[in-house]
Amino acid sequence: MIYSRNAFCSIAEVPTVCVEHLEGAPLSFMTTAAAQRMRTLTEPAAVIPTTTRTIKQFERIQLPGAPWRYVITSNGGNILVDGVPDLRWRIDIDAKVRAECHTRGGHRRTPLPDR
Repeated sequence: MIYSRNAFCSIAEVPTVCVEHLEGAPLSFMTTAAAQRMRTLTEPAAVIPTTTRTIKQFERIQLPGAPWRYVITSNGGNILVDGVPDLRWRIDIDAKVRAECHTRGGHRRTPLPDR
C-alpha cells in the first residue's frame, strides 16, 4: 500500500501522494487511488493499521483515514491505543517471549533479561 519512490520509477504516470517524510525529504508514497480508497474504507468501518514498522516509523506516516483508535506495529510487538503504547500488551508479550524462548532445535536458550 505504501511504496518508496524507487518502486514507482517504471510507472511514473501513476499519480501518487507522499505519505511519509524523513528529515524533510519525501520517503514513501501511495497511489492517489489507494489513498482515496483508504479514506472511503475508514468512513463506515473500523480499520486497524498493522505494520512491521516500529512505533517511531509509523508515527512519520500520514496515512489517509487517521486518526486511528488502534494500531499494531513492530510485527504485533506493540499496540497503540489512541496513539499511546499499550504497556500491558508489551509486558505480556515480553513475558511470553522470555518463557518460550527456544532455538530451532527446541533447546531452551538463555532467558531474556528483565527490563
